[in-house]
Parts: sequence; C-alpha cells; structure tokens
Amino acid sequence: MSEGVDCAGCSRQMDVVIILDLSGSIDEVKRYGVMVELARAIVVGLPVASGRARVGAITYHSTASNEFYLSTFGRDVEAILNAFEFNQARGKTDTQAALHLARTHQVCSGSSSGSSSSSSSSSARQQ
Repeated sequence: MSEGVDCAGCSRQMDVVIILDLSGSIDEVKRYGVMVELARAIVVGLPVASGRARVGAITYHSTASNEFYLSTFGRDVEAILNAFEFNQARGKTDTQAALHLARTHQVCSGSSSGSSSSSSSSSARQQ
C-alpha cells in the first residue's frame, strides 16, 4: 500500500466516505442489496483495523443524510459493517446534495467531530 501523498491539508491516513443512493430508482432495479454488499466489501478491503483508514457513510434520496462520520467507529470494522443497514427511503435522486454533504460535513469540516445519527440529515442544496 502506498504511503500517501504529502500535500497541504492531506495526511497519510485514508478517509473514505461511502455514498449510497436510497432513491426509488435503486429499488426499481433491485440493486439495494448489491449496493450494501459492495459497501461492506470495500470496508473489508481497507486498513481500518490498523487505523490507516477511516470510513463514513452518507445516504441520499430527495435529501442527503450523514449516517455515520469518519470518526464514529474508529478501528471497529465489525461495527462499520453492521452500520450498513438502512431503510430504503424512495423519492428523487439528489446526488448533488450527497456530494455537497460529503464535502462540507465529512471530509472538510466534520471528519472528526460529527455525530453519528441520521438526525444530522441535511437538505444539502444550499446555494
């Protein structure tokens, strides 16, 4: 595994935010289960237990929600895997809201201090 890139604002630790689409279109093609299993497989392949990677998750449909933050579970791989249990919300597909939430609440400002509930829900379409 690479040692990482030295740059302003970067660290050698890997921060991975998994964004999952819970809109109605996912259910129409019966892909929800496949999506969750892929997210779990990604986590298993990351060096979480060694502390070299942190994982956060955002779900979205008509709005976006922080399901858990990069700091929520620390090195507990099993807790992260178990956290990938979401109710499929249906609704529209607002990918922009999810990407905005990832940038503003997970990676930039909330990567170490966020709370771990979907009550951190945000309609991230702030312009």
